[in-house]
Parts: sequence; C-alpha cells; structure tokens
Amino acid sequence: MKQKSTFKFFLSQLFVSGLVFLVPKLACAQELVASDGAFGDLFGESVSVSGQNGLVGAFWDDDDGPSSGSAHYYSKLDAAGGTVTESEKLNASNATLGDQFGVPLSLSGDYALIAARNDDNENGVDGGSVY
Repeated sequence: MKQKSTFKFFLSQLFVSGLVFLVPKLACAQELVASDGAFGDLFGESVSVSGQNGLVGAFWDDDDGPSSGSAHYYSKLDAAGGTVTESEKLNASNATLGDQFGVPLSLSGDYALIAARNDDNENGVDGGSVY
C-alpha cells in the first residue's frame, strides 16, 4: 500500500521577501520561491494546499502598482526529490496599487478564492473583493 505524504508548510519572512518550505513526512524539505520574487513582496504570508497543489500569496507584489499583490500556483507538490516549479502566477484582472491581492486565499480541488482585501469598489475605498 502506497503511503500518502502529509504536507506541512513552514513560513519564513526572512528580510520581508518570504519563503515557503514544503516538507513531506519523512523527507527533505523543498523550498518554494516566487518566479519573480523581490524584496518586500511578502511571499508566503498566506498559504493554502489541496491535494498535490498549493497556492501562495504575495500581497505586496507590485506588478500593477505598489502592494497590488499576486498569488502563485504550484502543482505536483509531492514530486519526490524533484524540483517543484511555479505553474502560474495570478493577478487580479483589475488590479491597482494597494489592493493587496493574495491575502487571504483558499484552494480546494480545482477551485480557488483569492481576496484583494483593499480593493476599491462600489462599497467604497478599501471595500475589498474576492476573485
């Protein structure tokens, strides 16, 4: 019978850029980093895992303006001893500065919910949105 891996995420905000360590039970840790990570992105502030897939927020990422935020999707997290690479980087379709897309977030099967807690919308300044 094949033993299923149990994953635990350890978060580190070393120098504010952030790292996420993937630690399968009884195995060596694998480090996940953003493909375009930069100082101050706060990568790893929010993390969700579902099966072999993971979603990691970087809510101070500045692709669409300062602190617009992003989320990074990883697949095949239990690739034993192999390199885990980012499958896709996600940004809000209407991202602007200060939205902080990527915290909080949740992943379940093929579905994800990613908040932009400071998105300005019909509810007002920093009304917040979920994608």
